[in-house]
Amino acid sequence: MTTLTRDDAISRIAELRLPKLDYEELYFALTENANIPDVDLPDDLRQQVERAKVKDLHDPRFIPLLIARQSERLREYTNRYLSECLEAETGESVVLTGAYTPLPAICPCCGAASLEEQGVWEICTVCWWEDDGQGDHNADDVLGGPNGGQSLTRARINYLTHGIFDPKRDDLRAYQVPRYAYAERRRFRMTADGKGVIEVPLDSA
Repeated sequence: MTTLTRDDAISRIAELRLPKLDYEELYFALTENANIPDVDLPDDLRQQVERAKVKDLHDPRFIPLLIARQSERLREYTNRYLSECLEAETGESVVLTGAYTPLPAICPCCGAASLEEQGVWEICTVCWWEDDGQGDHNADDVLGGPNGGQSLTRARINYLTHGIFDPKRDDLRAYQVPRYAYAERRRFRMTADGKGVIEVPLDSA
């Protein structure tokens, strides 16, 4: 069994996954954010990224930026999940050292610390609920929008029973990450009649 620091594992996963990125993933990684990390990027490529007009996604000079962007995402994840990702890439069992800092905002549907900010339409990749600002105070209301005909209460029930906020969205399952990819900050259970949801302590079975 190999022991690695968290940072070394993140770098290895990012490098190993880079050749597997398809066109859409490459384009998104390069253009999703005009803020460029502190990497060695020539001025002409820097301008393309800032303008979201990339001419050649496979230009090898983009590699440092792509690895940095992949690493940014991977830092969201727990050591347990990163170990699993690295084992899937290499076949090696890995133990990680180094502290994990959870994201600051909590998904109101599944309770994972999977969001950067509350109520700004971020999507939780555990349950795929889009955080539109709905919370406990109006959980039974159907607000429409990106979450369709699901109230927050119904989405919570769906996640507990089907593992996703809307069981009709099988197209999203390939993009989900497991619950343990993020820190758990809230835990929900269905009521005895199966029609509602209650919050329970994190240490409850």
